[in-house]
Amino acid sequence: MEIVKDIHCIKLLFNRAFLLAGKRLILIDTGHPYQAKRIIRFIRAMGRKPEELSLIILTHHHIDHRGSARVLKRITGAKIAAHTDDIPFIEGEKHSYIGYRLWWIRFLLFLTELIFQKEQVTVDIELHDNNKIEGLVVYHTPGHTGGSISLLLKSKKVLFCGDTVPYTLAKLKRPNPSTINHKEEFMSIKKLSELDFAILLPNDCRMVLSDGVSVLKRFCHKELGIRN
Repeated sequence: MEIVKDIHCIKLLFNRAFLLAGKRLILIDTGHPYQAKRIIRFIRAMGRKPEELSLIILTHHHIDHRGSARVLKRITGAKIAAHTDDIPFIEGEKHSYIGYRLWWIRFLLFLTELIFQKEQVTVDIELHDNNKIEGLVVYHTPGHTGGSISLLLKSKKVLFCGDTVPYTLAKLKRPNPSTINHKEEFMSIKKLSELDFAILLPNDCRMVLSDGVSVLKRFCHKELGIRN
């Protein structure tokens, strides 16, 4: 699905990835493990070659976003980029289940880390707040994980927000249990609501294809009690 010119949504098993199709291909997130073939098929169906994928940007370290990065890197030779705070989790130096209050979240993350240990991957490019990479501006939006990022493509007013924005978009009744720090996440949403964008593209929930910034402003007012 082409959202706007040269920005494609790739439907995966339980979520989606986004492909920027310029002179080179840039992929934002990779879904769960075993999704690499689906992404490669999508690229070929566009008439492009997998080897044109030059960069994979991971919005955070959870397995449902970085799960196919290792295989895609091996197939295409693409470089992996992620925020410096999440790199130790992506590379396996730190454990993803540490720090969560709910025992079942810790157990689930422990189990997935154990099962998919081989999907750890070396990150080639460290990202920081306000970095610019391939026309995208990086915003550090911690909360869901310590190194969660959002990416703004100013030229098209498109914001890729990973899992920072709750899936119900202002209808959330309870905090996302897989978010490690809800206060930080709320402040990150407030930060995003102050940017200039129209299209809001989360990985795990409905896309907002017009006036996305107003959706976040309403969320901040309703859920966080913050006036914009």
